[in-house]
Amino acid sequence: MLLACDTGGPPLVGGWVLDRGVAGALLADLATQGRLGCVAGIRVVITDHASTGHPFLDDVLEEIAGSPISRSPADWVEELASLDWTDRLGAASFPAANLPQATPRPRSDIAARLGQVFIPGFDPDPQTAALAALVFVCGMSAALFPTVNRRMRKRRLAELCASQWGASAVRAVIRAATAKETAIDLLGLILSP
Repeated sequence: MLLACDTGGPPLVGGWVLDRGVAGALLADLATQGRLGCVAGIRVVITDHASTGHPFLDDVLEEIAGSPISRSPADWVEELASLDWTDRLGAASFPAANLPQATPRPRSDIAARLGQVFIPGFDPDPQTAALAALVFVCGMSAALFPTVNRRMRKRRLAELCASQWGASAVRAVIRAATAKETAIDLLGLILSP
């Protein structure tokens, strides 16, 4: 969420993409801590019920544990996005006097850490790989890394994304929503007088 807030202008992504990105980040964070897993790419499972020590992550873990049905990663992205996690996390992380625009240092530190994934031979830790994949699928990589060659940037981030089920779910949800919106727009053009 911090990366999506540009220090001098509007957010790098729209609200609905940010909501899904935050949902994917919550799932990815729990996965990198060994609390969640994904079975055959179609079902999210809890692998460790222990508290993470973070109230938001524990709430998400509780939400998943309390679900009467098993869900796919994409279903959980949509479910968590619908529960206003972006607003909850934003209010807790950025009190009015501490907006990202007023304190750019943490944002630049995260961007610098992510920029290391483009160093040949660099093997990112699981959290960095997950975050880099989410940046890619949410469409923020060009704005965050404008000096990195476009092809190299896309290739490297796609490599990282391939092993990140949370980011892959976010990408699937964004692509489905975009395709639906495009189809509606085209239908409107066809049916307009």
